[in-house]
Amino acid sequence: AFARHLYRASVAYTDHLVERLVGGLRQAGIWERALAVVTADHGESLGEQDVWYNHQRIHPAVMSIPLIVHLPGQSAGRVSEARASNADIARTLGLWGGVRAEDWGVEHQPAGVDLVQLAQDADAAHRRVWFVHSNQAQVGCRDGDVHYFHNLTEYLQLGRDRAQPAGMEFLYLHGPDPGSSNNLAGVHPELAAQY
Repeated sequence: AFARHLYRASVAYTDHLVERLVGGLRQAGIWERALAVVTADHGESLGEQDVWYNHQRIHPAVMSIPLIVHLPGQSAGRVSEARASNADIARTLGLWGGVRAEDWGVEHQPAGVDLVQLAQDADAAHRRVWFVHSNQAQVGCRDGDVHYFHNLTEYLQLGRDRAQPAGMEFLYLHGPDPGSSNNLAGVHPELAAQY
């Protein structure tokens, strides 16, 4: 409980800093025409799979991060359940920053979609989004209620006593297991094989 309290306190402090930043931009008269994105590079494990304050893996808790977007001329806020990726942020910043599609160059265009369109898409909450661990130790996706990933290399981030072999699979079904506490890859090998 104390560790979770400390985490909530750090989130509250970060909220306070963002509020100060936005207030300063408003006072300077530039917030209304600002293009701003607030996000994070990872979530945090707070006891899931008996892991505390380790964000080295791509379990569901680590993949849940904030995304706040402010676009020039947009006054009304909106909360969306859509799944977004960094590619979507790149696409959105480019489009709203005035970069024309042809200016990206075919080989450099971000694969994402405009976050405004994504927020208006009722099906985007179940969109398949792929992800990879920063050192390419793991790769996977979130697809509907399924959170799947597997180890590309032997995984040693949690220490030798908790080493995981290359090829180990992880499958979580958020409907019956919202806390993502049971790895069901061995129970549903046919579903894991699809991914």
